[in-house]
Amino acid sequence: MKNQRLADYIKEVNKAHEYYFALTPYYAPVIDRPSAIDVRFDPKRCVRPKHLSSMLIEDYISCRFFERKQPLVRVASVNHDPSRRENRNFATEGAFKLEIMICSPDYSEQVVIDVLKGIIEEYFAL
Repeated sequence: MKNQRLADYIKEVNKAHEYYFALTPYYAPVIDRPSAIDVRFDPKRCVRPKHLSSMLIEDYISCRFFERKQPLVRVASVNHDPSRRENRNFATEGAFKLEIMICSPDYSEQVVIDVLKGIIEEYFAL
């Protein structure tokens, strides 16, 4: 089976879930790899399965894909201090950013796709 390109996978996801789930990649110039992907979703429609309902997205990604290894993809811009408005946990409100270590010698488009599939199919059960 031929590996799917990341750009094609993102287009496929956005088309399939266009009204309540979207991925927006930010590409690094010249090397044509996304350095980050914004994940936006409707928190009312994207409800997590019971066994994952208390798990934070960054913990899910770390445990499911990168346990005991240096992560290639990590969640950024998520702060859990509810006392400061500018540091809200936007992941509970429908937005978070994935940072991708594009200069890593272990970079693999397929790993990034696998993480995105895990988030969509397992974490949000879409």
